[in-house]
Amino acid sequence: MRFLYSHRTRAADGQLVHIRALTDALSARGHQIEMCGPGGDAETSSPRMLSADDKGGLSRFLPAHLYEAAEFAYSARAFQRLAAAAKACEPDILYERYNLFFHSGVWVKRKLGLPLILEVNAPLAQEREKHGGLAW
Repeated sequence: MRFLYSHRTRAADGQLVHIRALTDALSARGHQIEMCGPGGDAETSSPRMLSADDKGGLSRFLPAHLYEAAEFAYSARAFQRLAAAAKACEPDILYERYNLFFHSGVWVKRKLGLPLILEVNAPLAQEREKHGGLAW
């Protein structure tokens, strides 16, 4: 099968370890994996180092509700990139790693009629509320 793996992970932490382990396992079973993330394929080999406590980027400058709106807005750009990747590689299945406010996979599924596997590893809304605040 041909998988299109969608994510918005930039961290070089357990998320990256999981992505690599899963995609390596699928590849070892003969499946073709196409990656679609924030930096093309590069982030899976040398991502920017972040930690869960990172307060860099926009989150330093914006109130929580505006930062969350920006996270949601990122889905629009990711949707364009993911839809183009889906048209180019014609996957059998869309596989998306869940992230809070990230909806591009569902939008592409609906637009192109692809089957979607949504991988959810943690209750991210609860974690964000507990550790960093959640406006919405």
